[in-house]
This record gives sequence, C-alpha cells and structure tokens, in this order.
Amino acid sequence: MTPSTDVHLELYVRTHLPDPTRARLDALQSELEALVDARGWTVGVTRWPAKVELTDDEATDSVVEHVYSAFSAWARQVDVSLDPCFETRRCYSWTSGDPCDALVLPVACLAITRDDDLEVVYPHRDDDGVRTIADAIDRIRADETAMTGRERTRSELTP
Repeated sequence: MTPSTDVHLELYVRTHLPDPTRARLDALQSELEALVDARGWTVGVTRWPAKVELTDDEATDSVVEHVYSAFSAWARQVDVSLDPCFETRRCYSWTSGDPCDALVLPVACLAITRDDDLEVVYPHRDDDGVRTIADAIDRIRADETAMTGRERTRSELTP
C-alpha cells in the first residue's frame, strides 16, 4: 500500500483478561503501532466485553451490536464468515435472569478501514480457512494489501 493517512486499524480487545493474554495483546498493539507509523496510518484500541446480550430491537443503542452489524454486512458482501470467532449462544440475562441470546466476542479482532470504508475484519473465514490478525500483520509487513481484494463496503462503525 502507498502511505496514506486515511487508513485506520482498530484493534478490538476483551476486557478482564488473564495477565499473560493481556501482555500478548499489549505486544500486539505495540506491533501494530510500529507498522502503521511507518505508513502514515492510524491505529486505535477499543475494549469490549466477552459477550453482549442481543436485542430484538433494530434501534439498539449498543455500540457492540452496531459494530457487529457492520462486520456482518462486510462478511456477507465479500462472501466470508465471521464464525467461529463471533458466536451467538443461548444464555441467561445478566439483568433479568431470563434466557436470552448473547453474542460472544473474540478476545481480539482487527478492523481495517480506508476513507471510512470497512475493508476487512480479522479474524474471518474464507474458502481457504481462517484468516487471523497474525495473517494481517504478515501481509502488512510484506507490503501487501491486508485487504481481501474484494469489493469494499461502506459501513458505519458507530451508532
């Protein structure tokens, strides 16, 4: 990729992790920062919970649900899957104690945008297997596009 200030990498990481996992994610964040500095890109970190109760209401104010919706739209458009990294499970509500569906979030996820268009989400699964954050880093290091090479989609990542 040519240096550009309109490329942004957002690293999503779970809160409340064991120290060894937290240390690995801190190292990952530092590695991403070093990679993007040389290219004039930006990187950010968003913390998210291990899971979030899904609502039936399309007008949700859950930032996580909005982000997941954008990721899902991208995955459908480029014909990849977010499974098994994002998973819906039946569990009990933290607030009511009633059964509910919850979205279980990965420990770490990387979203790459260019000009506010969602280009790619790692991890994801395509016909050749699972593509991880390490795969994205390897591609960036090799000066390849970390993108899928498929059509981009304009997705709002915030409510």
